Amino acid sequence: MQTRLLVLCIILLSASCKKSNELGTPERVTANVTTATGSFTIDATNSNVSVGRFIIPVIDIPYVAISGWRNNYEAISLTLPDEIHIGTYNTTLGSAWHAQFENTSTGDVFAASDGSGTITVTSYSGNYITGTFQFTGYKTNGDSVVVTNGTFEGDL
Repeated sequence: MQTRLLVLCIILLSASCKKSNELGTPERVTANVTTATGSFTIDATNSNVSVGRFIIPVIDIPYVAISGWRNNYEAISLTLPDEIHIGTYNTTLGSAWHAQFENTSTGDVFAASDGSGTITVTSYSGNYITGTFQFTGYKTNGDSVVVTNGTFEGDL
């Protein structure tokens, strides 16, 4: 439970941080989201995207956070280790490879459980990162959302 709380705090802290893109390169997070009540697409660009390197307070662990918002209250958030390598990685609670969907208007957080998704880094060059993701996120009561065809790109 403490691990889940720590991961949630990391995601929420990174999602609240916005970083300007000094290089003018595009920043984007897209995904299809299916919930119990319907489906929709998140297509967040530039000002609705946060991509950057952060430090976990107190324990000083660096990580990369990528978030994209829709309607200012629905968000996809990903975390990756600070040391980036091209490849496909399984999502794992309590690790740097984490994904979640959150609806801040309802307080619902759907976190990817161990092995319920993947994050793929397709390219990383000169601090510009691109990749794909998919996962099934779960609330503590067992409700779930399915996130498919996810993509991300941005300047770290």
